[in-house]
Amino acid sequence: MKKVLFFALFAVLLTPMAQAQISLGVKGGVTFSRFGMGDGLNDNFDSYFKVGFLAGIALEIPMGGRFALQPEILYSQRGDRRETEKGLVQTFDNIEMTDPSGTQTFLVSVTDGSVRNFILSYIDIPILFKYKFRGTTLGGNIFVGPNLGFGSKAKFTLDDFKDPSSGQSTLSKIENFFGGTFNSPILETILDFGSGSRDQYKSFDFGAIAGFGLNYNLGSGSIVFDARFLLGLSNIDNSDNENNSLKNRSAQVTLGYMQSFGGGWD
Repeated sequence: MKKVLFFALFAVLLTPMAQAQISLGVKGGVTFSRFGMGDGLNDNFDSYFKVGFLAGIALEIPMGGRFALQPEILYSQRGDRRETEKGLVQTFDNIEMTDPSGTQTFLVSVTDGSVRNFILSYIDIPILFKYKFRGTTLGGNIFVGPNLGFGSKAKFTLDDFKDPSSGQSTLSKIENFFGGTFNSPILETILDFGSGSRDQYKSFDFGAIAGFGLNYNLGSGSIVFDARFLLGLSNIDNSDNENNSLKNRSAQVTLGYMQSFGGGWD
């Protein structure tokens, strides 16, 4: 009996979608991201927005009246840009780097004003509930919904800088150490998603999205713009320290094109 009721409810939900004039489109844009951090992670540096990009596809399904459901599949970059506080010396051990003779492991100390970039790439599946404002040529909408983020790849880079005590750049120091030549950024290492002891970030990131959009109607298609904010609700830090809290924050601006099938935009 429960199975019959489930399939009956599923069929009722599918009926308006089957009759709807859906729209399918592509979009791309820019992301401005940083980490929201707990007290255990933000004491020794300043955090700034990291610029990235996103791109993907969107499907709009009318749900009756001015309401619509819009699931999307996006490749999206998030992360953080951190600058070490003045006068602070930090040491990174077991940094792997490829030089002319192969991959070496070494220790490097960094001081005043070093810039570290964390670049996290995700496959995002936002499921957005939209309320649309009708317009003959120009329309608008507001939307809100959950976001399911699946970690794809991540990396860390350390930008070149000068040691104020010697005036020599870290790049020059490492070049002298190896006897080779390197391109800036001087350090780059791959970070891992997962739940293992050697993984830096958890692979799943659950979040919430809210934003607004505009659409310029072109017959059966439309040029679309939206601005949104992604609030990560999951702690993605995979360390054993329970006091560490690391959550994604990302402002996103996109531009795209949607094509309606079976009719124009309402």
